[in-house]
Amino acid sequence: MLITEMIAKLKEVSFLDVIKDVLERHLQEIVDLNKEQLTDGLTYKGQMIRPKYTEDPYFKSRGQALGYARWKAKLEDSGQVPKSKKGKYYTAPNLYIKGVFYGNIYAAIAGEYIEIGANNFGSNFQNKWKDIFGLTEEHMVLITGKILPEILIEYRKRIGI
Repeated sequence: MLITEMIAKLKEVSFLDVIKDVLERHLQEIVDLNKEQLTDGLTYKGQMIRPKYTEDPYFKSRGQALGYARWKAKLEDSGQVPKSKKGKYYTAPNLYIKGVFYGNIYAAIAGEYIEIGANNFGSNFQNKWKDIFGLTEEHMVLITGKILPEILIEYRKRIGI
């Protein structure tokens, strides 16, 4: 391929489109990583999801909150709900009871960003539990390491080198 042909091909192929196309193939994996963080009781900042059960005004007493936390821990131990891989502190919420919320989590390409959210869960939910959508630094490194080589391979394929 001549240099002039390569320059013409470089102008023709949008690197941003290549990135979006490759990311599109990994959206479910991004959702799964976000769910894993939630199962571990973590925000995308790597911090414990707040309010913890013992801080949640929904519970009328600390004893009631601890009872709920113990019940959730039993569900995890019995395999009825996803179990934390990192040993989540038992009073940290994982936002999972029957899986409805987890089943509504999505990732989509929105312009130059990846949007992660949950369908049918309004602002009250997201105002209560902040920073739950997104990937921790650990998961960003993991997914980036997987996607970057694919982006470069796809770009080279499209420009013909």
